[in-house]
Amino acid sequence: MKRRTLVLGGTAIVASFVAAAAIWPRRHIT
Repeated sequence: MKRRTLVLGGTAIVASFVAAAAIWPRRHIT
């Protein structure tokens, strides 16, 4: 279960990072 939590946490972090990378440039331009 701990390993699964770590995987989910890592996936959430990566997803957040990708979302930020995709949204931040547009937000900065605007």
